[in-house]
Amino acid sequence: LTVNLEGTMIEFYRIYEQTLLAAGQLRVVERMKEHIRAHRPTVAATAGRIEAAGFGELHIDEQSFTLKFTDGSAMLSQPFIKLAFLDAWKTIVAPDEVLNVFERLETNLNKAAGSSGGLTMTVPIACISCWKR
Repeated sequence: LTVNLEGTMIEFYRIYEQTLLAAGQLRVVERMKEHIRAHRPTVAATAGRIEAAGFGELHIDEQSFTLKFTDGSAMLSQPFIKLAFLDAWKTIVAPDEVLNVFERLETNLNKAAGSSGGLTMTVPIACISCWKR
């Protein structure tokens, strides 16, 4: 199996945090951090869960890859991002704040892309092979 790890798209989350702080949403920043902890495990936590499920002889290969986007607008409209991430990111903020926060977030992502020639998102992964005991 392969899992995304802690640190997945950290570049996005840094800009999301800055956006929330600028909007005075300090409590929401903590919710975002809880979201990250809940959805992005460490290698040790993942291995522990696999072993607790009765698997052994784990071989773990840690790697990473990058996702590249021309800007924030392209990232937020990309089909995989919309399918796998966007709804969860939006649940972090109050429903009546989603439009406002995500307009600001898109603007901030676009600014970051403009100053660095695009957006690069790092995705650390663990590829794990194991056997059922």
